[in-house]
Amino acid sequence: MAQPTRYVLTSQDTEINVYRGWYMETIAYGLSLRPVQAALVDFVARGGGTEFNTIVQAVLVEKKHALVSQEKTARMILKKISNGNCVINVFHCDLPLDEQLQIVMKNIAETLGKF
Repeated sequence: MAQPTRYVLTSQDTEINVYRGWYMETIAYGLSLRPVQAALVDFVARGGGTEFNTIVQAVLVEKKHALVSQEKTARMILKKISNGNCVINVFHCDLPLDEQLQIVMKNIAETLGKF
């Protein structure tokens, strides 16, 4: 069963772009794609992203007390590929994830306005 997890990456080179990912799995062979991996696929596919050091902020939203947490893996991956340039925020929520994601997106917009 898929964990209700969302991930948002923002990159900044000449403009600010937002890329999203979420936990995905298939019943075929139990394959899955972690939310940070899905967001990076969006970064590459939609944004033509190859300059991972332009990723400046990442937000992970997951359920409080989830059986599986994506935080440790996400931090490890982003620290490595962004050369330490990425600020990572993790929100554990009890709200429905769509409602929590709207709050997070508003906070991202406000934070990026300060760059």
